[in-house]
Amino acid sequence: MKRKFIAIIFSGILFTSCEKEFTALVPENNWDEFTAAGTSPLSDSIGKRIEGVYEISKGDAMFGGSVALKWVWTIENSDTVYTLSGFFEKDNSYFIASGRKTDSIILVNGYYRKMVNTETGVVRLKIEYEKGTLLISDLSKPIGSDSIIITGNFSQIGTELDSLQFIYKRPLRDDSNFLILAHRCGGRTSDLLPAAENSVNMVLLSTKLGATGIELDVRMTSDEVPIVYHDETLNDRLIQPNGMMGNIANYSYAQIRDLVRLTDGQTIPSLREILDVVLLQTSLRFVWLDVKYYGSLQLVYEIQQEYLLKASQMNRDLVLLIGIPDQDVQQNFIALPDYLNIPSLNERYDEIINVNSNAWGAPWSLGVMRPEIESLHSIGKKVYVWTLDSPAFIEQYVSENIYDGILSNYPCKVAHSYYVGP
Repeated sequence: MKRKFIAIIFSGILFTSCEKEFTALVPENNWDEFTAAGTSPLSDSIGKRIEGVYEISKGDAMFGGSVALKWVWTIENSDTVYTLSGFFEKDNSYFIASGRKTDSIILVNGYYRKMVNTETGVVRLKIEYEKGTLLISDLSKPIGSDSIIITGNFSQIGTELDSLQFIYKRPLRDDSNFLILAHRCGGRTSDLLPAAENSVNMVLLSTKLGATGIELDVRMTSDEVPIVYHDETLNDRLIQPNGMMGNIANYSYAQIRDLVRLTDGQTIPSLREILDVVLLQTSLRFVWLDVKYYGSLQLVYEIQQEYLLKASQMNRDLVLLIGIPDQDVQQNFIALPDYLNIPSLNERYDEIINVNSNAWGAPWSLGVMRPEIESLHSIGKKVYVWTLDSPAFIEQYVSENIYDGILSNYPCKVAHSYYVGP
């Protein structure tokens, strides 16, 4: 099979003085039945009917005993793109797929990825007429346990197809009061996702990975343009080598925009560029602006207010918080006029009341601090735990049912743990 793939490469891990390269491939799944004449894209209403918690009755050794299916949308190149995402129980695994249908069958075609390693492969699924397509197509009928059976195959690149079967059990747990927050706009470059961290394409990918909100890193250029980039310096971890190195604050926005490319070829985005994508191209409802520089926050504040106004005018429910990670950033925050009324998130519990922050960013390593969380909840504050990646701890913190959201590099795992529920 001819395969097209996207490869993100990282280096710098040395074994016996030899540099190794690692890649995670995103295969193109050429399935003739999926693109045959007579098939058409799934409508939004039909796609939403497939959502739910499913038992995995075939393929469970590979993906675990359950999968949460979620129908999501993004706007890309002026088109609305609908995606069926699956969040598996095992190995921080997910799949991302497109859907099409005929009068008698629903087809789902995409790829899966295991985030614990570089394993990836194709996924091809079907819902036969009497196994669910008839029911799904009738919007007036309720969907009950065992009423949808999805069958198909998966294949790791270079191996034979193996069987998959999902059996519908119940609706997804309601996420309206809980946020699945994706670190660095969706995930880290080092995890070999098909988009660079803190990039436009990563924001678009984040909802497909399960996120309902994102965290991003704000830095300032020499000519005072807020940009989204994690590290203090231009370096080979995040950009394509081009001879430009050193502190990002020493370069103008024009220099960064014209001369620097992220590992996947994208430009380093401005803060406004990222917020435009969030507001106009996704359903994301939360953004944590993690301030990574020491200087005036006036421009960040003005941008925050500008996009909160835009969201209000669009009837979009968007929370946009300026992150306060330490005392130095807090001093710059309280220098802003009327700072007590500026939406913010504070990582220091003892300072939340002093600056009237809306939320506490609680380090996961502190453990479940139930008395402190309940105290904040009693005065209308939110609590988001960060940055939680261990599957066991994700499951534990979800089961505590006290946090308002979890920030993770693996939103797919948080999504599975939350949607499947206790």
